[in-house]
Amino acid sequence: AVDLKPDYFEAFNEQGRIRVTLNELDLAIQSFQNAIEINPSYAEAYYGLGIVYKRIENLKLSVLNIEKSISIDAKFLDAYKLLGEIKSQEGDREAAILNYKKVIALEPDSPDAFIMLGCLHTDLAQLPKAIEYTQKAVNLRKNSPEVYFALGNIFSIQGKFPEAVKNFQHALQLRPAYVDVKNNLASALLAMGRNADAVELYRAVVQAQPTHLVALQNVAFCLSFESGSSPAIYLKSAEKFGAVVSSQAKPYTSWIQDPQTDRVLKVGLVSGDLRQHPVGFFLESVLTYLDIEKIEIHAYSNRTTNDPLQESLKSRVSSWSAIEGLSDEIAAKLIHDAQLDLLIDLSGHTGMGRLALFAWRPAPVQATWLGYWASTGVTEVDYILADRHSVLPEHHHHFSERVWYLADARMCFTPPSAVYELVPSPPPSVKNKYITFGCFQSIRKLNSNVLALWGRIHQQLPDAKFRLQGTGFTDPKISADLLQRLADVGIAASCVSLHASVPGYEYLKCHADVDIILDCFPFPGGTTTCDALWMGVPTVTMAGGTMLSRQGVSLLMYAGLPDWIAQSEDQYVAIAVSKASDAKQLSLLRGALRQQVFESPLFNAPGFASSLQDTFSEMVRDKKTHLDTAKHYDGLV
Repeated sequence: AVDLKPDYFEAFNEQGRIRVTLNELDLAIQSFQNAIEINPSYAEAYYGLGIVYKRIENLKLSVLNIEKSISIDAKFLDAYKLLGEIKSQEGDREAAILNYKKVIALEPDSPDAFIMLGCLHTDLAQLPKAIEYTQKAVNLRKNSPEVYFALGNIFSIQGKFPEAVKNFQHALQLRPAYVDVKNNLASALLAMGRNADAVELYRAVVQAQPTHLVALQNVAFCLSFESGSSPAIYLKSAEKFGAVVSSQAKPYTSWIQDPQTDRVLKVGLVSGDLRQHPVGFFLESVLTYLDIEKIEIHAYSNRTTNDPLQESLKSRVSSWSAIEGLSDEIAAKLIHDAQLDLLIDLSGHTGMGRLALFAWRPAPVQATWLGYWASTGVTEVDYILADRHSVLPEHHHHFSERVWYLADARMCFTPPSAVYELVPSPPPSVKNKYITFGCFQSIRKLNSNVLALWGRIHQQLPDAKFRLQGTGFTDPKISADLLQRLADVGIAASCVSLHASVPGYEYLKCHADVDIILDCFPFPGGTTTCDALWMGVPTVTMAGGTMLSRQGVSLLMYAGLPDWIAQSEDQYVAIAVSKASDAKQLSLLRGALRQQVFESPLFNAPGFASSLQDTFSEMVRDKKTHLDTAKHYDGLV
């Protein structure tokens, strides 16, 4: 056609569309550009370029061409859809919302646009709007599994897990092989404390789709704290994930500069939790005290929230890059081009992590730290940072990485400076005349072994009360199930109070109603334990044999509370009963504990930052000089 009519711009455009279908993307670009050269006002050709540039992940050029097509044709429906998709991918949810609203203005009966608006408002925690838009999608497409999947996700975000389960199950009735629904259904069941059911579903997803990375990670995540699991079983699961991501990656084998420590060290941090999240809270004060003349921190965030903590973290790093929505290949290239010495994963197998991009080895030295409590299973991750209380020498074989010990604690807590006026109050038992045991951890940690020990404690302290607080604890179904489980171990409902999650300030105030925290096992508290220590409330914890199950041990040892650590179930009960029976000592500890922990390694941000900086340099030096003759090398700081 174009041979017969060289100015036939519509033919060039169709030629470009076919080449996109054939994945001949360079030729497609040329076809669309030929059409534009003939007719600079041809909106479809600019839209075609937008599609191609999105395909090759050049989102900047994609947006530029799509916006050009819209400037020519203000009613270009598909262009608004594509622009909304890209803005969502970039994490610019407000801009994405505007574009999907334009889609609805042009096509009022577009269920897909309503679904996307529901998802975007969910991401922004604007849940009433999310439900409103998703319900409109349901009304338009009652037999669509996608709309029930979207509703289930919204209810999960709200902590309404029974409602989430109901919608996920409805979606599966409509499409039994919908693996993403099975995965999220498993997560809702996990949040309700139905751990075994969750693991079974996650495994079903992996069986149906062996390379489903999220499900592989979820299996590993569950096995890291499942009572019936073992370090060997966990590591096998994590390495299964590692083998899949390694098979899909094309790792870099050379870097612009070799790792060295005689200049400013360039360190990258990769996480979806550089925000209002425990990882963000632990990082904030440490980043403040790093020596910027010796070290540069480059952040790669997999979650854009722009909340106050994320803005604070941005101000404390040398550069900030959003990688949410980028493929592992593109994100790895971005990091490789930054010429880093060391890249650190801060999420492990938790949500919004990006472990798969580490398989591309964008940095010559790679490690994992802080946001997870077990091996990644990814062979391209060289080191895992730990402390000598959380990982014992005889446990090094639990990891595919080399264990590298920090000088003191594995993490340093940022004091909640905005609530300094919340000083620890006297133990509530002073006025109540009975002990109140508390727990602020998620219901998935309250396994039968934990509750059984609480029952034994209650047998010896029948007047004691139990105050439990967390997401979903006031849901009628969840609370009824939990109260029944407590009754089964001898703790009557009259001795229990269940409370919903509340924002930070109110949450810290709630510690005034608790005398002693009872830790869970084998998944103990981390941030909640530090919060309690800050508010003067000690924790009874149980020592285990994994990095995760020894987290409480590490925190209490560095806080100067070794006598609150149990080595057995009998000792856990004995410590709880003994400490609860010594009202005078409990009251003295309440008044002194904040200052005690503030002066400990757990809160010593300047000291921790200095040690961490040295550790980074030592790891880079170790990797450079190939000090790997020992099977398990202990880094000495």
